[in-house]
Amino acid sequence: KIESLRINMGNAAGHEHRIHRIASRAAVIFGERLGERVKDSAGAAEVDGLNAQPVNMNLNGTSDEQAASAIAESWLDALALRLKI
Repeated sequence: KIESLRINMGNAAGHEHRIHRIASRAAVIFGERLGERVKDSAGAAEVDGLNAQPVNMNLNGTSDEQAASAIAESWLDALALRLKI
């Protein structure tokens, strides 16, 4: 169960209308890929907090799907380091 995910975006002027779509899709991708990574693991894990590496991108040349995927990968990488998955 994921209780909350937070995204900080800077320099998104002109792309504000895309932020919700990108964040929502990133959460879905994160959940799907997390499920794939832990499907064979036994038990549950609890993580109080996680700090993912920043994702730098130019939203002018990045699709919503590309942006969401990059964000989800950053979250997954941070979680993998913490849980060693």
